Amino acid sequence: MLIELSACNADPALSQQQVNWGDLLKAVQYHGITGLVYDKLLKRNDPDYPPPHFQAAVIQAHRSNALQMIDKCEQVKAVLTSLIELRIKVVVLKGPAVAQVYYPQAPLRYFTDLNLFALSRDKNALDGVLNALGFRLEAGYVEPMPKLIPSVITHHHTRYEHRETKFPVEIHWEELLHDDLVPRDLDGMWRRAVSVNIEGLQTKTLSLEDHLLHLCAHAYHHRFDRLFRLTDLLFIVRDHSDEINWELFVNLVSLEEAQTPVYQSFSLINKLFGVALPDWVLAKLKPDGFRRWWHQHFFTPKVTRPFDMQEEIPFSFKSTPWFQSTFLNLMIMGRRPEKLQYLLRLLLPTPEWLRQRFNLPPERSLWPYYILRLMLPPKLMERLMRNK
Repeated sequence: MLIELSACNADPALSQQQVNWGDLLKAVQYHGITGLVYDKLLKRNDPDYPPPHFQAAVIQAHRSNALQMIDKCEQVKAVLTSLIELRIKVVVLKGPAVAQVYYPQAPLRYFTDLNLFALSRDKNALDGVLNALGFRLEAGYVEPMPKLIPSVITHHHTRYEHRETKFPVEIHWEELLHDDLVPRDLDGMWRRAVSVNIEGLQTKTLSLEDHLLHLCAHAYHHRFDRLFRLTDLLFIVRDHSDEINWELFVNLVSLEEAQTPVYQSFSLINKLFGVALPDWVLAKLKPDGFRRWWHQHFFTPKVTRPFDMQEEIPFSFKSTPWFQSTFLNLMIMGRRPEKLQYLLRLLLPTPEWLRQRFNLPPERSLWPYYILRLMLPPKLMERLMRNK
């Protein structure tokens, strides 16, 4: 029933099922799709099914969320207005852009923050704009580590929060595919960005093909934890398929070696909603059997086990523990040579990297730290640094 309600089909038919409506309401809210369920009930216009108490609860929840969204949209408008006035180039990612471009109606897609893709040269200008609007840098922010190899991301994003409303803004500099690597065609993503109207303002968002790739990578990064990440993809693949340059999309996936997150995203969309890609596209996107085996045995989509609050180990080649994170990433994901180059480079990092990692003054000799960090367990090394 959750899947039926979230699909936002033009057909108002709804199957008659024995449902625990209280649990369903919790699931609808947990998965961030209250707006879609509200729209489905509005199209059906049946006062008796689902039960009136369920319908009333959904309507009330959507109205409450809609009021919150008005405030968030005002924050978005204020930020974008200032950036446009100062001619600072940004590309709007995810929530506001997805709602405006791909959803049947923008208010059906809730969002919690504003994500912007920006150029590193504009960092100071962006900081000035956000500070003037009442935003402050996230508490505990730490300067990014020096790069050991050019393609590995050290500065994922900069997060700001409004002092009064607590509305967050995240500035992404290189992180668009969520695998700790700079996209190979980052410049192309900028060139292909398209105009979009958000809150009456002309700004930019990713092209359809780049947005699809970004959303697949983002949903996979979060292990498909909430259904709204999949409905984002659903509305693109189902309602905008004729607009997608599939050849370009396949080439982009191949260039970025992002077959695993893209293929698994589309497989889940097909399994849940019955929406399939053209056969030739799926054949091109399908990872090799080795990657698929590792994925099947060690990667479980969280959407299939809602309310499981078990802490997930980061799925990153830069994170520990070794097997559950680094090793699995190398087995399942792409661009292995670059990742192995980085891991080898960690054995003998630059002096700048070592000084920042362990907060060492310029006069301190580095040789003991080169040796100790290879001999001592990470937790013991951290304790040693705190007590130095």
